[in-house]
Amino acid sequence: MAKIVVQKTHDARAYITLSEAITAAGVAGGTVHIVEPVTLDQSATVSGCTIKVTEPGYINLGNFNLTFDSTSRFDCPYNYQAFYYTGSGVVSFASESVPYIAVKWLPDLSKAVAAGNTILLSSSVTLTANYSGGTDKHLIILRGGLIISATYSFEWTGTLGAGNFQVFSGFSAGNLILNIEYVYPQWIGTTIATAISALGSSETTLKINISIDSSSVAEAVTIPANISVNPIKPGIIDIGSATLLTLNGPVVGNPMHQWLSGFAAGEVTFGGNVSEVKAVWLGTTTAAIQLALASNTSGGIVEMSLGLQSLASGLSFVNPSTTLIGYGTSIMGQPSYGTRLKKTVDGFTGITGVSEKHYFKDFTLDCDSKTGHGIYLQNSSGGLEDVAVYNVSGAGNYGIYLNQCSTNTFRNVTIKDCNKGLYVGGTTGSQLCSFYSLRISDDDRATTAYGAKLEIENTTSGSFYGCVLDPSVSGRGIHILGNCTKISFFDIYMEAPEAAITIPTIEIGGSGNKNISFNGLYINHSSGNVRNMITLGNGVYGTVIENSHFLNTTNIITAIFVGASSPTFLRGNTVSLFPNTYYVDSFNHADTQGINIDGLTNVGGQVKIRLYGSKHSVRNCKNVNIKIESSSDIIIENIDVDSAVELISGADSITLISVHSSIIVESGCTNIVAINCTGSITGAGAGVVVKLGAQAAANADTSLTFTGTDTVAKADVVLLQTEVNEMKATLRTFGLIAT
Repeated sequence: MAKIVVQKTHDARAYITLSEAITAAGVAGGTVHIVEPVTLDQSATVSGCTIKVTEPGYINLGNFNLTFDSTSRFDCPYNYQAFYYTGSGVVSFASESVPYIAVKWLPDLSKAVAAGNTILLSSSVTLTANYSGGTDKHLIILRGGLIISATYSFEWTGTLGAGNFQVFSGFSAGNLILNIEYVYPQWIGTTIATAISALGSSETTLKINISIDSSSVAEAVTIPANISVNPIKPGIIDIGSATLLTLNGPVVGNPMHQWLSGFAAGEVTFGGNVSEVKAVWLGTTTAAIQLALASNTSGGIVEMSLGLQSLASGLSFVNPSTTLIGYGTSIMGQPSYGTRLKKTVDGFTGITGVSEKHYFKDFTLDCDSKTGHGIYLQNSSGGLEDVAVYNVSGAGNYGIYLNQCSTNTFRNVTIKDCNKGLYVGGTTGSQLCSFYSLRISDDDRATTAYGAKLEIENTTSGSFYGCVLDPSVSGRGIHILGNCTKISFFDIYMEAPEAAITIPTIEIGGSGNKNISFNGLYINHSSGNVRNMITLGNGVYGTVIENSHFLNTTNIITAIFVGASSPTFLRGNTVSLFPNTYYVDSFNHADTQGINIDGLTNVGGQVKIRLYGSKHSVRNCKNVNIKIESSSDIIIENIDVDSAVELISGADSITLISVHSSIIVESGCTNIVAINCTGSITGAGAGVVVKLGAQAAANADTSLTFTGTDTVAKADVVLLQTEVNEMKATLRTFGLIAT
């Protein structure tokens, strides 16, 4: 029988049985040397000592168990078999007894896993049956270690560590189930496709730390939702021979480098588990941005990089519900700030979106005086926030063009030095678009022939809040072209340049425009400017301008020119204009109807109001000269003493109520009634004025006398009084005089 050497300090003895040697060594913390094959004679626990196996020694367990407790140690080379299983006996190790359990120590992998918690594989093992296990276990595979299977499955649920080399081979689809924290694809094969096929339903993360092809053959490769991808610099997935790579699982680890290479638009796509795609994943040029936009098939965020990027071709939104986001807008001349895209050639639109829910945020598009629109959206909903578009050149090109768009919202958008600013409309129109803190202006607008800053047509329900729209030497600030309904402007500031300009700052023209409103509008015209501030063209219906301010102290202009429009409501406005400038004018438009002016504060010299047409009213105005020409059905009420009213020949059915200024009536005027008017009434036609109230008392008519028996004269007076009472009742009915 073999002898086992037990070595203690200053003592070495040989024992016949292993159990005796273990007991003897445990007494004084010695070492049992297995130097030749030995069979365990009974189940034993190794405690307080070390067992060391050296070639050619080994332990045959037979039908007995050998247990190493936490006070014991085991010593053997990791590539030498130390235990043989010839019966039912097994060996087990406390974690303190060995740093690892080498698979080579035992007959196979399953027995090594059963023996302890940390398993070391250094050579090839071939599965001879399906294996499932690994819970709370850690498998370490050294170079040369390889688990091979042609038909059997291997399921591991613990942890696994290995280098950049293959450790699994031959597994058919779905037979390698690694429900572990991460897997390197090179552990399984040389391509992503090989790894994914073998992993099947594994719940894990692919760590990409080297360059690896998607596939070695022409096929579509899909990373399923149960497998995440964690690229680690310098790891790269290359398209290889694959035709398409689809990533349905999450991308984790916040990669900030290019880890997808060789793909064209449409050859890589992300599923719904990836809500944000960084352009840098696909490269460092604007071509990478386009690849990212094309890849985001389920929508989400496409993030651009910080700094300046050249744009040699346009970016296209091809997927709905996509947001293009940068790192903030940059000031011109300081491209290092934020994200800035810069066009390098003429003839293309910078960014195009043609599907639903497109959003843009935090970047600058510098068109660098190149032709083509800046941003073009068609059939799109969504919006822009903190975006700047600069330097669009070429006739008919806009900073931003909305064609047949709906429910778009703009916030803090700047359009600067562009041939034309913003267009909203399209053939079939846009609707429900809102704009907050929009700024459209030009540095050289006094000398350069830019187009309109804002053009709107065929649009329903548009709103503008807190915007700055500065027209240029040849362009309107706002141009509403036609077929617009319910367009509202709130707190809009406009400053025209110092130049001799004759086109309006705001023009509402064309047919089909109705219910356009301005509240809190501020227009400042600089020196040399002779344009109208606002022109309302023919056929405009229901325009409202209220609580607005019109400033010009050096030029003869018209604040508001009204063509053949009806009705128009001007309420609570303030003017500071050059003396004798027109606040409102409808010159030579006899078909204009319903200009309703209610409240005007004039802080400059006297301004004029000239009305043609019919059914107008002027109320509660100060320091104005009101001229009524070729007009009928006019009401003028509550005009202060510093004003003046002139009724020009042809004026008919004019009612003046509480007019305290002078009233001049030319000959040819008819049906003029003055009620409670205290100012003088003069002119060749003054005799036709019917005076009621204070004016009648101050200018009593003594030309008609009668006696109690003069029934004809008395009847005339009674008839006149009856007509006056009927007129008063009518005026009360319509709220034109107090009860």
